Amino acid sequence: MPNYTKLFNSIVTSTIWTEDDKTRIIWITMLAIADQNGEVHASIPGLARLAGVPLESTETAIQKFLGPDPYSRTPDNDGRRIEVIDGGWELLNHAKYRRMASLADQKDANAKRQKRFRERNATVTDSNATVTPKTDKAEAEAEAEAEADKNNPLSLPNPIEEEEVDESEPEPTRDMLDLEKRVQSLRSDWNIPLSYAEMRTLRDNKRVLAALTEPEWNTIREYLRYKPKEGEAFTIPRSRAKFLEWIPEIYRQSKHWQMKTKPNNNRTGRGF
Repeated sequence: MPNYTKLFNSIVTSTIWTEDDKTRIIWITMLAIADQNGEVHASIPGLARLAGVPLESTETAIQKFLGPDPYSRTPDNDGRRIEVIDGGWELLNHAKYRRMASLADQKDANAKRQKRFRERNATVTDSNATVTPKTDKAEAEAEAEAEADKNNPLSLPNPIEEEEVDESEPEPTRDMLDLEKRVQSLRSDWNIPLSYAEMRTLRDNKRVLAALTEPEWNTIREYLRYKPKEGEAFTIPRSRAKFLEWIPEIYRQSKHWQMKTKPNNNRTGRGF
């Protein structure tokens, strides 16, 4: 199933809408081709070709997106929209808007489903009308649609809940919920519920996270918000899902970063 980014009407009141046409086209093109992690894998010439924008204008737009925006409504990353990754760029607020899009899709799907249900089961024509039995044709159509819904994951009654709840799995324990809150607090744009897939990864790395001390949580928090200087080879994930996958490596990297940038801090020297 292809990934997509829903455009919210708030884009027209954002600072991106004050930019020139070519910059706006480049931004919308990047939204359109971003993968599920908010990563855009392209070169500047390739992006220019996809957007139908001159190369020079594309270079200018990328520099704008990489730079701070003092008027941005999202203060994280000083208002920067993207950062450079291997093979392209990462959209820094992608997770937030992907979640909003999922909730909007769920609401729209449920409204349409309820409308279909009401239309199929409309039984009253006026206040004194009696129940109108279903015809064989209507009943057959309803059964066929129900069968199609059952076989189509996009037609499930509640896609968000279906994704996050697995009846074969136990309910999250108190310590898992506490760890979820810890992870959410590491970056302001991560302060939304973890998806079911993220909760599974969290559970797999539960031992590592539960062993962290308060100073180590603080070190990781600072490390995740650090802006590497040119030539520095620190692995700093902006995606929460990637952080959960790479927890042991991120821990080691954060300790290395601490020794390099804050050599006088007390360190435990403990590792996993």
